[in-house]
Amino acid sequence: MSTNKTQFKVNLTADERSQIEAAKKAAGYKSLSAYMRDSALRKESVDLLSIACEIGRLGQIVNDIMLKRDPASGDDLLHGDDAKKAARRIIKACDAVSDALRWR
Repeated sequence: MSTNKTQFKVNLTADERSQIEAAKKAAGYKSLSAYMRDSALRKESVDLLSIACEIGRLGQIVNDIMLKRDPASGDDLLHGDDAKKAARRIIKACDAVSDALRWR
């Protein structure tokens, strides 16, 4: 990956700028340049906020299913310390990725 950067100007109407700013915000980007670059390179709109929400939901699923207790016995459905550690690591990773995407 090249580290050389080139700056270029983009001529936009006020309405176009407003629409792009709204799309940037909805996608969870802080930087207009990053949003436009990622959108152009992927040939589609990049919505990091939606991705962050979906990853957050994965963390909730892991929490709800893997660390759930059996209502009949009160025992954990997931047995063994290694299995519980794995579930917690998955949840922690999902939270970290989700947070990183939300604040990009």
